[in-house]
Amino acid sequence: MRRLPPACDIVRVNSLFLARPGDPTFIEHGWCETICGVSAEFEVLMKKLRFIFLALALAAMSALAFAADSTINGTISDSMCGAKGANASHAGCMAKCMSRGAKAVIVTDGDQKVLVIDNPDAIKGHEGHHVAITGKVTGDSIHVDSMKMM
Repeated sequence: MRRLPPACDIVRVNSLFLARPGDPTFIEHGWCETICGVSAEFEVLMKKLRFIFLALALAAMSALAFAADSTINGTISDSMCGAKGANASHAGCMAKCMSRGAKAVIVTDGDQKVLVIDNPDAIKGHEGHHVAITGKVTGDSIHVDSMKMM
């Protein structure tokens, strides 16, 4: 076993494991590298930080993967009337509201969530209709890729 300088109390056995002198792992490996004082604590901290950043990066990539196209079933309405205007008889009112600056929205079937439609030209002529929209949902908006009547 190597003789350690008196200030050293932790030894690096390999890149992932730290051991104290006297541990069986330290004794059986003659190629241990000595880490002294504060640098040993810093090394452990850096390994923890690397693991945390790797986990965060993986979480961010998986969140981006789930931002793929979604199909939303709901009724076309406008942002002024919202869920109250989610019916077929609302088409005339929706046209008036849209001319006053309201945005086209889809009110989802299940939870009555209101999503703003980024490209309202894609739904033109379907005001008040019950539709299935396929597109990319970002926050409280959706970009319509395709639409079909239900």
